[in-house]
Amino acid sequence: MNKLFLNSVALWAVFLVFLSFPAKAHEHPQERVFKDLRAQAKPLDDLSSFLRMYIGDCQAGAEAAGCRQQSAVFRQDANQRSYVFFAFDEAIALDVRAAAEGQFRIGWLPFFSAFGYALSAHPPKQWNKAGLPIYSYMYLRGHLPPETSLEELLRWHKVGRLAAEVVFMPKGTWKATSSKTSLEGLKATWKAIRIFDSRSGETVGIWLN
Repeated sequence: MNKLFLNSVALWAVFLVFLSFPAKAHEHPQERVFKDLRAQAKPLDDLSSFLRMYIGDCQAGAEAAGCRQQSAVFRQDANQRSYVFFAFDEAIALDVRAAAEGQFRIGWLPFFSAFGYALSAHPPKQWNKAGLPIYSYMYLRGHLPPETSLEELLRWHKVGRLAAEVVFMPKGTWKATSSKTSLEGLKATWKAIRIFDSRSGETVGIWLN
């Protein structure tokens, strides 16, 4: 009896110690993977500047050769690491669709443009009538932030409240031409993308390669 009583006291002591630690918020398993990939990536404050340096925004003239050589050295170094950047509102194309009851999917367009240059896994294979490149959405299964309804999330999408955090690795350059457009881009290997509420920072979906 005394032994049983002592064991019960010991269990209660362990339980009380456990309660003394602050509770951790529930974290989706994919978020942990994304955080690891983001921690290994170099943040980009300005995607357009990075693309210009990587692709080589070199004008004709005496300095063109030196500019191209500088970009080649920059590419060689950049290809050894991954990068992460934020895309807000007009900089990202999303397609949010209701699926089964209480569930939804988020499509993200694997194409980002910045001042005449582009970031995508490959050059466009099709163009629309306006001469703009056509890409297909890549879908992920979303999950609602705490105390958020699906209807509310769909409203966030309509007003441009959803944003993205994108992790990629450079793998060279590409060029593409249509009857109306000439485009240069960085060939990216997509590592991960996190779709989130730009006001609260709450994650609503993660895609992992």
